[in-house]
Amino acid sequence: EIAQCLVGSEMCIRDRFREDIIELFKIADMFMFTSRQEGLPVALMQAMACKLPVLCSKIRGNVDLIKDSEGGYMYNCEDVDGFAEGISRILDDKETAARMGECNFSKISGYDRNVVNKIMKKIYVSMGEGNE
Repeated sequence: EIAQCLVGSEMCIRDRFREDIIELFKIADMFMFTSRQEGLPVALMQAMACKLPVLCSKIRGNVDLIKDSEGGYMYNCEDVDGFAEGISRILDDKETAARMGECNFSKISGYDRNVVNKIMKKIYVSMGEGNE
């Protein structure tokens, strides 16, 4: 079931499972991730790959991917005023938002499956070298 909410004059859609996330990211101005706890923040990684500036909570996983004021803005998950300020900052400064999106894309590119596979292959090959 989709819940819709108005944010100013813009519409945002929240849902539990969607297959068109990338298309939604492409039309979004930013990605907001207010989780209290994450393991591997895949949704955040997807947003970064789509060059979105990010507003996210300062929690494990997020802090490993986003550097405050470089890829977006980070706040404590309960900081409603901070998130509201971040929304305004991103919407009011398109140049900074675009730079943040590029920063995120650059950073997340290092986590591309092909890059990770090459790194893992090197690790496994080096582990087997002394065991022959």
